[in-house]
Amino acid sequence: MSISGMARIIAQALAAVAVSLTTAQGGIVTLRSHDRSIEITGQLLSFDGGSYVLRAATGDLTVQAGLVTCEGACPPRPQDGRIVISGANAFGQNLMPMLIDYFALMQDMELGRSAGDSPHEEVFVLRRGDGTVYVEFLVRSGGTAGVMTGLMDGTVTLGMLSALPEIAQRQALVDTLGEVPNTPTEFAVALDGLAFVVSPQNPLKALSMDQIAGIYAGTITNWAQLGGPDHAITPYMLDRDMGEGGFFTETFLKARGLVYGATIQEVGDTETLNRRIMADPFGIGFTGVGNVDGPRILSLRGACGILSRPDGFGVAAQEYPLSNRLYLVDSGVARSAAMQDFLDFIQTEAAQTAVYNAGYIDDRITRQSVAAQGRRMQNMILEPAVQGSGDIGTLAGDLQTASRLSTTFRFQYGYADFDARSSHDLANLAAYLGQMDLTGREVLVLGFTDSEGTARTNTVLSKRRADFVAAELHKALGDRGNSIHITAKGYGESSPLVCNDTPRGRDINRRVEVWIRDRS
Repeated sequence: MSISGMARIIAQALAAVAVSLTTAQGGIVTLRSHDRSIEITGQLLSFDGGSYVLRAATGDLTVQAGLVTCEGACPPRPQDGRIVISGANAFGQNLMPMLIDYFALMQDMELGRSAGDSPHEEVFVLRRGDGTVYVEFLVRSGGTAGVMTGLMDGTVTLGMLSALPEIAQRQALVDTLGEVPNTPTEFAVALDGLAFVVSPQNPLKALSMDQIAGIYAGTITNWAQLGGPDHAITPYMLDRDMGEGGFFTETFLKARGLVYGATIQEVGDTETLNRRIMADPFGIGFTGVGNVDGPRILSLRGACGILSRPDGFGVAAQEYPLSNRLYLVDSGVARSAAMQDFLDFIQTEAAQTAVYNAGYIDDRITRQSVAAQGRRMQNMILEPAVQGSGDIGTLAGDLQTASRLSTTFRFQYGYADFDARSSHDLANLAAYLGQMDLTGREVLVLGFTDSEGTARTNTVLSKRRADFVAAELHKALGDRGNSIHITAKGYGESSPLVCNDTPRGRDINRRVEVWIRDRS
């Protein structure tokens, strides 16, 4: 469960929402959060399919059913029936079928797959050994428009999103629908990044975000304007209002006050996009990293000259500027047995294998040698804000025999506590380190900042953040932490991963990295 999900349970318990019922409607039940970190026991007063009302030692409480499991004298759960999964195009077409396939395998069920009644719909039916239906999934991959509304009004069971809705979007939904009785819960499933692709015959290796925006706005129309061959550019894309297209519209065009040019070639799916780019030496397109099949991926060039490429490690560490997590979001109502089984499966090693085999970046921790991180030394020279920093030589020495883990913790500007996704990452890191033989080695927890503020202030802040992560990691390791040597250091603004000239770039550079090296 996410931090926000647990926080909702705590908030509900502390609120002690009283009810007017005076007679008990059920026996004793225990409600537990899905990560089993929070538990409430009391006498069940009522259950409306969406919320439990129970009488606990602290008073009468209302707890959203979708956030907990129930043990004891629990009311019947909804029938398994059909689970409607709707959302992002590539998520539904590529990743979700693989997840359902692995889920059926783990459940020892027979899986049937057929076309739905409408375009972009598929039906997956899981049957027991005796042929009876266990559950049916209806997967709609027509885009994210209407997903949140569907979750709220009950027409969608699970939403597939490439970004969580902002608070303002959620409030707008409440304003539209009126009172919303349940709050959706999100589950991180995979990582992906927006990749810009060209034919392998195209000689260009990198473009800036401004240049890409100019191509799609029609202000850059010939490759010669970018140092390439003298030939017209053909820009391709999927639906400009959904999925990656919607993200591109907001991030690249609207953010710069631009609109689409007249030469855009829209295609229906990622397979067609790959095929068209491969056949057109002068074309350019974009899609998720996991969907690229054949075309060559371009690097992004920042204003200071730093290059960013969406490789697996860069996306996993979320240091590629256009990386993002893919989420499943449930409606917050009581879950059927099959629904709970599926969401439990999503958080297993088997699900991460499915993510990897579908071509996406899974959530498992990977390691990269300092040699493979060599570009960061070049970045220190390219970024004007850190030129001449005395920390460069010290950092290079510290990392000489080290390897970096993909787990990276990020922070809001000026703060030294975790962002919303870091608790999950901390648990993964503790489990990973707890299984390693670290004899003769140490864990380096290294803090870095953006270039805002003075160098001295940033060095102090980066050390505070590193100390905070090291302390939390030590607690998460439990007794195992007593045998692991953890060293925290702060290097301020001395090692940018991307240029500091944009808010997104500064977000990426405010981080704490985790390295493992031999002890001297």
